[in-house]
Amino acid sequence: MRQISVSAVSILLIFLCSAPLRAAEVSSANISLDPVHDAGGCALVTQNGYAGSDRQLFIPTVTAYYSAKDYTPNASSNWFITVEAFDPNQRLDQQAMAVDPNWGMGMYPAQTRLTAGSRYYVWAAYTGGYDGVGDCQADGGTESVSMRIVGEDSGLPDAPTAISPSATDGGATISFTAGSANDSPISNYETGTFNGIAWNFTPLNPADSSSPISVTGLTNGVSVTMRLRAVNANGVSAYSDSFSFTPASLDADSDGINDGADNCPSVSNSVQSDVDADGIGDSCDATDGRNLSGGLATLTDEQEIQLVYVGLLGRAADRPGFNYWLDEISFGLLTIQDLRFNIVNYQTEYLAGLGLLSRYDLIAELYDNLFTRAPDVAGHAYWASGGGASVAIDSLVLALMNGAGTSDTAALLNKAEVATFYKDRYSSYSKVDASLVIQLVDSSMASVETAKAAVLGL
Repeated sequence: MRQISVSAVSILLIFLCSAPLRAAEVSSANISLDPVHDAGGCALVTQNGYAGSDRQLFIPTVTAYYSAKDYTPNASSNWFITVEAFDPNQRLDQQAMAVDPNWGMGMYPAQTRLTAGSRYYVWAAYTGGYDGVGDCQADGGTESVSMRIVGEDSGLPDAPTAISPSATDGGATISFTAGSANDSPISNYETGTFNGIAWNFTPLNPADSSSPISVTGLTNGVSVTMRLRAVNANGVSAYSDSFSFTPASLDADSDGINDGADNCPSVSNSVQSDVDADGIGDSCDATDGRNLSGGLATLTDEQEIQLVYVGLLGRAADRPGFNYWLDEISFGLLTIQDLRFNIVNYQTEYLAGLGLLSRYDLIAELYDNLFTRAPDVAGHAYWASGGGASVAIDSLVLALMNGAGTSDTAALLNKAEVATFYKDRYSSYSKVDASLVIQLVDSSMASVETAKAAVLGL
């Protein structure tokens, strides 16, 4: 058994940029070994894999990240680093702290942190047969190899652990516990798949340096087995344990829309209504992004026509009636005021309905039809018997809409939205249905999704 002394070379680096720099050597020692291919040596340290070895005690004088470099080219053996108290009944690669990257296809760490003054072994070992002789059969073969045992001020990252994949549509979300960065920040991760011969790794693009990461572009229903490895400025980690998942079209809320395309993946909303067009479905959108303070100026002719029908008749307009008034108004032949006046003074439906109510009760119906709420006491009294008592009903509808606050404006926009949705989709117009769907709507965006779903269910 041979022991060597190690001379340390300290290097001072001045970092002139913020980008991570590769490791610098802080220690270097030359080692020569003569592994002999014999059955006894193989049986001592391996199980049907290594056919003989040589080792040398190594005591670093600098705590650093160590690996072997400049190993004899084309050698039949590989290098390993273990603790001095190695297990003679366990394979070297299964107990080594660092392993020649030419052995194991990247499965093992290629570098390890060694503590100054501690005792380790550096090995050269035959890795499975020699000159065609397999396993642990001795043939007397030997070779001499040399290498440098190099300590560096930062190391390769450690592999991620505790990996937990969650299948998604065409991919997976992968959570994990990051391994140590070993004094050089982890900048990315690589995903690897096995092609039957070797593991092939692809870096994430764009780079992602923290858990969880996402992988896409895979085929739904086809199981995938994968590994991860971390990347820093010094290179890549050993690869992780393998994990498997099967990409699938997931629908967590069972609304028939895959989660990846669902604008409200945690709340069932098959219509996918999004009245403020912010990409978040009405059923789960906590913020109304529409202009709710512009009064009548924010309404289109189409919306105003529908709201006159909603306010005075309590229903969505039918297509023939809607199209008639829209054409007349668009060509300047009639106005919205004419529509209101016509309904209040000539339409049997109104005259036999709201037109029979007292002014006090009629005002309550208008508030309910337009805003889905009862009038406040002061407003009710003002329009019924106070300063607004002389305002004609057709003009009162205009005044109520024009004076709507934020919440009432939201209700108006929602009712116009659902009324148009019904008008565009009914196959056989029903005043009952046209009224029922409007009654489902209030100032909340969620009520729009509910009412639209009811329209589609008619």
